[in-house]
Amino acid sequence: MEKGFNKKYGRTHRRKYGSDGKVVGLQRALPPQKRVRNDHVTDEEWKKKKNIDPAKPKEPKNYRDGGEGFIKWAEDYIYVSIYPKGSDVAVWIPLKDLPEDLDPVTGKSYKQMWEAQKDICREALRMENGKFTYRLIVFCWMRGEGKSLLACFIQLWKFFNWPKQQIMLGANSKDQVKFVHFDIMRDLIINSPPLLRMVGGKKNIQEKEIRLKDKFGNVRSIIRSISSFSGIVSNITGYTFSEIFDMRNPKFFVQLDGSIRNIPNALGVIDSTVSVKNHILYKLFSGYRSGRLKTVFFSYRFSRNGAQADYWNPNMSDDQLMDYRTKFPLGEFERYFLNQWSAGRVQVFSDEVVEETYYIGCNKTMFAHEVIARKLAKKKEHLENIKKQVAWEKKSKLTESVRNIKYGTKQMKALID
Repeated sequence: MEKGFNKKYGRTHRRKYGSDGKVVGLQRALPPQKRVRNDHVTDEEWKKKKNIDPAKPKEPKNYRDGGEGFIKWAEDYIYVSIYPKGSDVAVWIPLKDLPEDLDPVTGKSYKQMWEAQKDICREALRMENGKFTYRLIVFCWMRGEGKSLLACFIQLWKFFNWPKQQIMLGANSKDQVKFVHFDIMRDLIINSPPLLRMVGGKKNIQEKEIRLKDKFGNVRSIIRSISSFSGIVSNITGYTFSEIFDMRNPKFFVQLDGSIRNIPNALGVIDSTVSVKNHILYKLFSGYRSGRLKTVFFSYRFSRNGAQADYWNPNMSDDQLMDYRTKFPLGEFERYFLNQWSAGRVQVFSDEVVEETYYIGCNKTMFAHEVIARKLAKKKEHLENIKKQVAWEKKSKLTESVRNIKYGTKQMKALID
């Protein structure tokens, strides 16, 4: 940055770069509370930055042909419950017949919602040489966007189209798993006549298990609900995990995900809102975005301001969002409806404010609150820059000698220590 830039513009402007990477001017920066952090980048923005082209629609060879096969099967066999325009009574209709009528308040339709989900499924269920590219799919979306329903769609698709399926529906508690994924799957099968015929009627839909039998009456595939209290499972072909953000002990997830090892086309599907940053969910997110995790697909959606334009569901209006913002306790609206990683931990005071309580003065002055606050903010900024620098050095694979001479890592290490 040239001399005098900070003095003239301060933090109100930032450089504007052209397509050739050169500075072409200045543009006003957003205030700190509205700046987009690395975590809060939409999938579309991230893919554009990484030059990742979205999967294009194509005609599937059969129902097992990856994302396109899944979409065709779902539209041919699944019925869903919706509220028709002008009615407060839900009806079950084929997925392929979702209405295109726009809601008079939000200007959106159920058809648009399904089309947006189809774009994600094409990438998530991509196959190469007859095998899934990803073995774990994570839908980390806001509340009311159909992530649990979509997770059930995917596992029902596997249940009816692959032989000898053992699919486990996992959750943190017995009640959670029974009232979320299992109830959704049961209702989908009972209210979808083609699926109910294939499963052999309601007699094969038990309290905690759904069975698919062959013509000789032998059980060919099962869907079973389990929880962290159910014990160890092994050699399963798929699983779902509902609201993993609330998981305190990762042992159950480790056992569940490890049970699909070495099994071709085994598939796990997780749906959840955001978690704290030391949780396994955030580890999956950062691993996928950084490219370290090769067999994990992570779809992350969030809202920056809680506006209805950020949501797919045609019933999610601004009035409803404003009511939830007012009714919910501190941090809960940001977690469930904005789905921002910064809200994963409900924190009244920032880390800097907490650290400031350890100091009674600065520069030989007692109770120098403003000075201490500025120094702690500067310390935080330095530490973040150091972490970025070290990460860049590691990625660029600089030799130790060059790193010490050119980038001063010894001084940085001393500062960190």
